Amino acid sequence: MNNHFCKEKQHIDIEMNKLISRLEQAEQDLHRAHTILDTLTEQLVYQDTNQRVQWLNKAAADSLGKNAKDLVGQHCFRLWKGRSKPCVNCPVKKAMETTKPQQMEITSPDDNVWFIKGYPIINETGTVIGGIQIIQEITGQVQALDAIHRNKKELVAINEELVAMNDQLMSSEAELRQQRAYFQQLFENSPEAIVLLDNTDRVIDVNKGFEHLFQYTKGESTSQFINDLIAPEHLIEDAQEKSQAVLSGNSIDGETIRKRKDGKLLHISLLAYPIMLNNHQMGIYAIYRDITRRKQTEEKLKFLSLHDPLTGLFNRTYFNQQLENLELNSLFPTGVIICDVDGLKLVNDALGHRIGDKLLIAAASVIRKCFDKEYVVARIGGDEFAIILPNSIGSDIETAAQRIREEVTVYNTNNSDLLLSMSVGYAVSDQPPHDIAVLFKEADNNMYREKLHRSQSARSAVVNTLKKALEARDYITEGHADRLQNLVVAMAEKMALPERSICDLRLLAQFHDIGKVGIQDRILFKPGPLTDEEMSEMKKHSEIGHRIALSAPDLAPIAQWILKHHEWWNGSGYPLGLKGDNIPLECRILSIADAYDAMTSNRPYRQAMTSEQAIYELRKCSGTQFDPQLVEIFIEKIENNGL
Repeated sequence: MNNHFCKEKQHIDIEMNKLISRLEQAEQDLHRAHTILDTLTEQLVYQDTNQRVQWLNKAAADSLGKNAKDLVGQHCFRLWKGRSKPCVNCPVKKAMETTKPQQMEITSPDDNVWFIKGYPIINETGTVIGGIQIIQEITGQVQALDAIHRNKKELVAINEELVAMNDQLMSSEAELRQQRAYFQQLFENSPEAIVLLDNTDRVIDVNKGFEHLFQYTKGESTSQFINDLIAPEHLIEDAQEKSQAVLSGNSIDGETIRKRKDGKLLHISLLAYPIMLNNHQMGIYAIYRDITRRKQTEEKLKFLSLHDPLTGLFNRTYFNQQLENLELNSLFPTGVIICDVDGLKLVNDALGHRIGDKLLIAAASVIRKCFDKEYVVARIGGDEFAIILPNSIGSDIETAAQRIREEVTVYNTNNSDLLLSMSVGYAVSDQPPHDIAVLFKEADNNMYREKLHRSQSARSAVVNTLKKALEARDYITEGHADRLQNLVVAMAEKMALPERSICDLRLLAQFHDIGKVGIQDRILFKPGPLTDEEMSEMKKHSEIGHRIALSAPDLAPIAQWILKHHEWWNGSGYPLGLKGDNIPLECRILSIADAYDAMTSNRPYRQAMTSEQAIYELRKCSGTQFDPQLVEIFIEKIENNGL
């Protein structure tokens, strides 16, 4: 009997040892899972069906400033919300009620945005035994989306997940297996790419985020060396050093580059931690986040910080940096060329900034063609460009400046509708000057000296551009300027005006409406009466024309007439409200001829009047709009000569 008893005892001891071994292994697995989850910044909470906390990770406990053990058994809504009953629309409560995952988004009083997920925990019999709550802060993501919608900027979203596990389920193997399944769900459902590695840097497991990011399936990844999979060839050594650092017990938090299965390189934020159990290194836990779009945005911002957004050339900041580098690197002899677009302000005032920008882009293109990419070509001001030519002697700089002038000529030959005029100046220094700014100033002074010498031809080029712009737009009154010249000359000859006045009247007839280049097309070509606001805008054309004429030597003699050609005999005209003989004679002549030609020409909204009808209207407005004496002279000329 004693023998039988001993055998039974031995059998029981063997079974107990097996059970203890299995429990120890399960405890090791659980400890490993806890170690992994406690390295996460996400907060994880497991609740029973009464929403009492059964387990939470370190991040969740830290968010309350308490020890995790002190929080077990308490209601989650009391801990986080200070409430005496469950929260309205609680996703965990709904998940346990519906047996389906739930989610919601809330904004806290401090304007932080949180994304909350709830998952039901269902045992083998199909009974709901609890719930998992995952809370992720998405404030950064929301702000990043807003930034992208406005000005094209991205911010990296920070998200946290909360999961709850029950400490009381650690007493049996079945409970440990169940808890291990919970941890696997968290691992699989994490939005980040996560990989588990062994002590040789081989892949043990990857989650869905990893499969999605790097395009390798779990089967393709398992047992492979991680760096053979995703480290670019030129970064293999660096990647191996990082792996060795983590295997030595250190954590990694930084940015690097990794490659997808298709070879595409990605900018990555990398977090890697050692997995420790009883002071023994078990492997590596690594998290990858794709920051490629953020890096692209940073590169774009860097480009914009050093480049002019309109022309794509370097900007003044970069130009000044390169000037300073000349002194530091002693790249002498060195030359600086300064180019200034003539008449840009006049073009902007008359044709608008869109045309002015087009002229600047043309200037940038002309200059860029003249130099190889290694030369610094920059837009350093509104209408100024500059080029740095290191290791260049005086003859090289002079040749380069002449090349710019020749390229301008080529451009103007092919673009007669928008003529480009540039003043070019340069300076050369054989050795570093006391102040590098002296070299720049000398080039700038030489440019302005050339501008003074050629100011008349430059302004004439701008005026010709404006004239062509007016001709191109004024399709309604095609031939109007020619007919008007004939009318005013005929009237001037009848009045026996001197030849000089007749020549000026010809010029006035041709350019009196030059200011219309500054009026919007929707107003200028409106097929019907103008509103008060539109009429006010239209009246500005005489002042715009006056400014243009003052800027051009050829038109300066008639600038005052351009300003006053819409004044009325009775003083109700614009812009000065002049009356009677205070209105220049030439303006009074032009206004009659201009009105007659307008009335006898077709318009989109009416047919032309007969000469008799137009004469009737002139007499009707005689003494109010027109000089009555000049009206009779004009009518006599029309009736006798049939003009």
